[in-house]
Amino acid sequence: MQNPVKKTKSAFQPPVSFAAAWLPAGGWVAFIFWASSIRITPGMYPPIPHLDKIFHTAEYWVYGCLVQRAATLRGWSWGGKRLAALMLILVGTGLLDEFYQKFIPTRRSDLADLMTDALAGTAGLLLYAWDARSR
Repeated sequence: MQNPVKKTKSAFQPPVSFAAAWLPAGGWVAFIFWASSIRITPGMYPPIPHLDKIFHTAEYWVYGCLVQRAATLRGWSWGGKRLAALMLILVGTGLLDEFYQKFIPTRRSDLADLMTDALAGTAGLLLYAWDARSR
């Protein structure tokens, strides 16, 4: 039986494997949880106001880009449902991260950190989507 999709020199590319698409995002989640497990000691970081928010912004901005990349490589259709699903993944990861930090000595859960995660992750989603669609 022949494949009904004609393969031409068009922009169509079949989705890559699940592992190839999602492994970078999964690896980044492992990095986030590793970073969350570090016990903070006095003098460990320079006294920069809101330094933890800067860390959260960087972590989740990259994560948002990687999640959007995975959805793009898997051929998810663009639209509101895709954005909602990806934001659910981001916020769910942020919730688990904050819950996990409750059990790490010298760490704490913080609603402001979760909000930073959600906003930075959404910025990563949107930036990657804008870049991918403008090509």
